[in-house]
Amino acid sequence: MKKFIALICIVLVIGLAFSLVGCKDKPQESEKKDCISYIQTTFFKGNNQNFEVKICQGESELLFVADGKTNEKKPFSRITLTPNSVDLFENEYTFQVIGDKGEVSGNFNKESFGAYYLADISLETIGTPQHVVISYQNNKKEIELTNMLSECISALDALNKAQEALKENLEKDNKDREIYIRMINNQSNPQSAYYWYVAFIANPQDYYAVLVNPTDGTIINKTA
Repeated sequence: MKKFIALICIVLVIGLAFSLVGCKDKPQESEKKDCISYIQTTFFKGNNQNFEVKICQGESELLFVADGKTNEKKPFSRITLTPNSVDLFENEYTFQVIGDKGEVSGNFNKESFGAYYLADISLETIGTPQHVVISYQNNKKEIELTNMLSECISALDALNKAQEALKENLEKDNKDREIYIRMINNQSNPQSAYYWYVAFIANPQDYYAVLVNPTDGTIINKTA
């Protein structure tokens, strides 16, 4: 499990640019949000035999880098599509997300490394997403969406649990550390359970990380 946490942190911090404003490792409650460089607040997921679809919202640095500092941030809202076979990466895709109050549609663009497709979307007018229709060539695939956070503690509650678990480390530490919070699972097993991943990052080699059970807030493991 410790290797899993370390691998996740390395993946999350590769290939990112420079930031400006520092955060101390022991922020007051009022300053805590200022130290968060990435936080995930909405997470819907669906899949069939050919695709995995995710809809995520939150707030992130405009240009994230794992250097202990937090730069200007903005909200994000995006949908991602990951084909399950190499052949399916050759297509162009469109989407239609249907919610309980409306729908939104658009075109997918291939991610810069070609690992998946993505698009920015607005959920303001559609309510709660319920399913998505993926269109390509002459095919249409409807995928039901599940709210992965419906019975989970919040990202900020997970942060509080992680800070409690790392209290001794953080109290001894005087470095700037930015905070990264998102839901993760074992990417080699798409059906594996999701956990809150909370990292306190000084740089890619110097970080504390905690996996928090999203249903009851217990600590699954930590790296410090």
